[in-house]
Amino acid sequence: MLSFYSNWSIFRSRWGLLSLAIVGLCVLGGSRAYAQQDGARAYFLAPDGTRIMALYGAYQTGRPLDFRIGSTPVNSKLSAGVGILAYIQSFSLAGRYVTALATLPVGSLGGSVTAGSLRVENSSSGLGDAQIGMMVGLYGMPALKPQDYIKHQPGLSVGALAIAGMPTGSYNRKKIFNLGTNRWSLKLGLPIAYAIGQSLVDPALVTFELIPSIYLFTANNAPFGGGNRLTSEPALQLEGHVTRNLTRTVWVSADAVYQFGAGTKTDGVSNNDRRNVLGLGASLGWTFTSTSSLILSYSVIALRNSTSPSGQGVRAILTTAF
Repeated sequence: MLSFYSNWSIFRSRWGLLSLAIVGLCVLGGSRAYAQQDGARAYFLAPDGTRIMALYGAYQTGRPLDFRIGSTPVNSKLSAGVGILAYIQSFSLAGRYVTALATLPVGSLGGSVTAGSLRVENSSSGLGDAQIGMMVGLYGMPALKPQDYIKHQPGLSVGALAIAGMPTGSYNRKKIFNLGTNRWSLKLGLPIAYAIGQSLVDPALVTFELIPSIYLFTANNAPFGGGNRLTSEPALQLEGHVTRNLTRTVWVSADAVYQFGAGTKTDGVSNNDRRNVLGLGASLGWTFTSTSSLILSYSVIALRNSTSPSGQGVRAILTTAF
């Protein structure tokens, strides 16, 4: 069955297709769209030297899960449309597999919040918070040249992830909703995957993925509402995916993400907005040319406490290898 992949000359002609089939979502955590989190197969091993440009388009209604969106009060109703341009490259560092990324979001959001008879609404548009990040393979993720990559036996893989968010987004403290957050953030994660198949390019590949992570935030020193300092406690996140290849060019996944924490304080006084929320979703990936692929995803908040995000979202991801 794998004789197709063992022919190196054929592999070279299909290089773009194979790299996209495996790493079409390797935009790491920093480039995930606002509706979903990192996404299925986001941290898969890729051949050394893989370069990808990705363009995200996402739309969400409700109160979003994504920590890069700023003020989202408990009783708010929000709609957000965001595009994200991302660049990703894999390389070898002391024999270890490394992937680096840079992302730049742009978009708009608007909404309202009601407290008794008071209703506040506004919109925000422009740049979002840019991110840079890196993942290093710790186990089962060697740096491989293309000819070695197709021979690599799948199994357990573990990586170490760090992504920094920068306060580059549009922000106005007179607005209750902002595209930017006016703070720095840091995500630390441990992507874990177990792949079942004869190789990572097996057309019947099955994967089980788990991504535990923690978010840390600096203070926002110009919050909405007249306060001087908005702080946020760390947030814990557990993301999981089960994926399966249907053909050499099509795969599907069932997605889930759980968040806890991220409660905020204004000038030391709690805002009683700690999260405890579970989101579910599904994704479809399709490699439609030798260098391009498309991933479509849908997510919805399934379980939540009264202070957690709500709503649903869709996103499309177009990637190209070069």
